[in-house]
Amino acid sequence: MNVLHIGGSDVGGGSARSAMNLHRSLRSMGVGSRMYVARKGGDDPDVAELVRHRSLQLIERAAGMIVDAVGFQYVFYPSSWWLRMDPWFRAADVIQLYNIHGGFFSLHALPWLSRAKPIVWRLSDMWPLTGHCAYSYSCDRLLTGCGRCPLLTEYPALRFDTTHLMWRLKKSAYRSSELIVVAPSRWIAGLAAKSPLLRHVPIHRIANGIDATTFFPSNKKEARRALGLKAETPVVLFVAGSLSEPRKGAAFVFEALSRLGQGRAMKPLLLLAGGGRLADESSVSVKYLGFERDESMLRLAYSAADVMVLPATAENLPNAILESMACETPVVAFDVGGVSDAVIHLETGYLAKAQDIDDLCAGVALILDNPERCETMGRKGAQLVAQEFELTTQTRRVVQLYDEIIQERHG
Repeated sequence: MNVLHIGGSDVGGGSARSAMNLHRSLRSMGVGSRMYVARKGGDDPDVAELVRHRSLQLIERAAGMIVDAVGFQYVFYPSSWWLRMDPWFRAADVIQLYNIHGGFFSLHALPWLSRAKPIVWRLSDMWPLTGHCAYSYSCDRLLTGCGRCPLLTEYPALRFDTTHLMWRLKKSAYRSSELIVVAPSRWIAGLAAKSPLLRHVPIHRIANGIDATTFFPSNKKEARRALGLKAETPVVLFVAGSLSEPRKGAAFVFEALSRLGQGRAMKPLLLLAGGGRLADESSVSVKYLGFERDESMLRLAYSAADVMVLPATAENLPNAILESMACETPVVAFDVGGVSDAVIHLETGYLAKAQDIDDLCAGVALILDNPERCETMGRKGAQLVAQEFELTTQTRRVVQLYDEIIQERHG
């Protein structure tokens, strides 16, 4: 079996890390695996940029700028149609897609490509279901064709409101394609099943997997010593690829810790792991860790913390939650998207009402003030990850799906 993955990058955000984890795990199980990305940041020889020659990159960029300028987002990139002649594509039995929004892949090449190879598409976010946005929050226009979009500036932003037309173009492309959807969470599986765009497509729920050889519990005192943290300080961790991304909820974390610090003999310390910096809050003690791409240091951060807080306002099922739980650190999060697949209220963590700062404070306080309960939640969280969210489990399920698809395609 040979698999060709296509995604935005091999390093960086959650989708890229998930893609690389699966790519490496497949190879460890004897499956041929290669990856095309828009931007390569690592040194894996089986990962290459989709467009490698400078002259072709200029053509791609010009084509993208022209169609984007008139609101036809990601409609035309020539390399997507050339893929069928590519040797990696021709050698593959299955094409695995991840996030293909980002200015490197033509969605409307899917009918042409899927006639040659079966295509499995992992839904990292809501973009495949909407007229343009990666998360629609409370907007439900995706169920009726979008248009009159209230979220034009949301990523990926549009200059003009072409969302109804883009929605219809997606519908046409999907209807003419042979696709199989993989949903990492029950939430996004449910959205896909209700979507007029994808409800005719087979949908399989296969959760992301965490590498148990990378994320596992470490001694808290030793982890704190390694990070230069005091043993007795209450430690709250916040992890995001971009700390300043509003959707991830850093503002809620600052507000919650500011309130919790009032009247306490010892204020909690906020650890920030991720790219960028935030405006410092004088009422909150902060330590920037950086190294969001250094998984060994991330493991130390998870193990050093008493609790990991991720109050995202919209989310699928982020890796950070699973990684924290694998390190026996309970999670406090807003009850949005697919978070409840892993954060089981008062068992493996605390699910606060969406955007309810009082409830968020209550969850953090519950864990910080009850060390025994914190330890129990952490242990149960690690057990759940071992049962449902380990990388080997995900890889076995994916390989089984690939086998079924290949057999069906070839009769």
